[in-house]
Amino acid sequence: AGCAQVRFAFEAARALLRSSPRAELHTEAAKLLLLQPTDNFLISTLTPLGPEAGAGPSSVGSSSLGFSCDAAKFTWHSAGTRKLGRPEDCEDFVGRAQELYTLMKLLGSQARRLVVLHGPEGIGKSALCAEFCRIAAGAGRRFSAVQASTSCSSSQPRLTFVSLRGLPIHTGMHGAGAFETPEPAYIHTSLLAAAALVAPDSSDHSAQACMVVDHAEPELGWWDSFASEILATHPTLCLLVARRQPLFALSDGNNRWKPVNVKVATLSPDDSARLFLRRVHRPLTEQDFINTATCDGRSNPLRPTPTLINMLAAHPTLLAGGGNPKRVVQLASLVTPALPSLYDAAVEESSAPIPSVAVACS
Repeated sequence: AGCAQVRFAFEAARALLRSSPRAELHTEAAKLLLLQPTDNFLISTLTPLGPEAGAGPSSVGSSSLGFSCDAAKFTWHSAGTRKLGRPEDCEDFVGRAQELYTLMKLLGSQARRLVVLHGPEGIGKSALCAEFCRIAAGAGRRFSAVQASTSCSSSQPRLTFVSLRGLPIHTGMHGAGAFETPEPAYIHTSLLAAAALVAPDSSDHSAQACMVVDHAEPELGWWDSFASEILATHPTLCLLVARRQPLFALSDGNNRWKPVNVKVATLSPDDSARLFLRRVHRPLTEQDFINTATCDGRSNPLRPTPTLINMLAAHPTLLAGGGNPKRVVQLASLVTPALPSLYDAAVEESSAPIPSVAVACS
């Protein structure tokens, strides 16, 4: 862990130099060399760059590089810890076999290096990214970790994950009131440093690494130029970007890499039923499938058989979810011991706005 912390701090400093508005500092980045650790080098005393260290942007010397970063002007949210390295696990992942196969095929080859995973909010982009990271970085897989060639005992990862949701934001005041915007210097630095941590030596063209960027939305600080810079800097790195809208051309005018768009479709009725069954708070009974206000006592729990899956997939309550995982989970949360029947659930139309609730498979 200590070696990774040192490398992150080192790459963050070099990224700040490269992105500084002061042109004379750009050449300084090429002069930075990371020396091999020795017994006298206390790497365990260093911590990764990020808000969990309790420091603002000014603590990394960004003001000396030309950035106007005053720590007093920033709010470091307690929920906004640095999300680098590994995504959060998804408790209930169902379906998506075709999408996973497509991602593994595209990112596992060297034909394309920029893949865009797109779909509306709550459709399951984050869950799909998390499952891809779990599978692709597993032992013996395309992006599994390899033994580091340095004196560090830890292995060298070849897959990294960054979520722009949760990174630091700038809180300020406008004429109409308070506003919040991402801090571009920190986001840019975090992306470049995370890419440098896993990118193989450019001379080894047989090795590959992958970087996954979730919530790559403009309002969260994402610029298409970030993708161009990362791919140009690391020739053996491929990039998976998850966002709401597809990407057909980089806005910075760089046409060197073709974005391959993979749409995240809605869940099939059967997969929606399986997810629903995993998230309810009581067993389903025959009464849940009787559209009547009177209870005739048929409340024996039903076993999760294919017949139950088919019945549930055609139920009006589940159909209202429209195959959107986030909505299906929200509907399942209504099925508690106090709910007599699924027909008693307050079901909204599938076209209604999705409630802003955090679930494991959003």
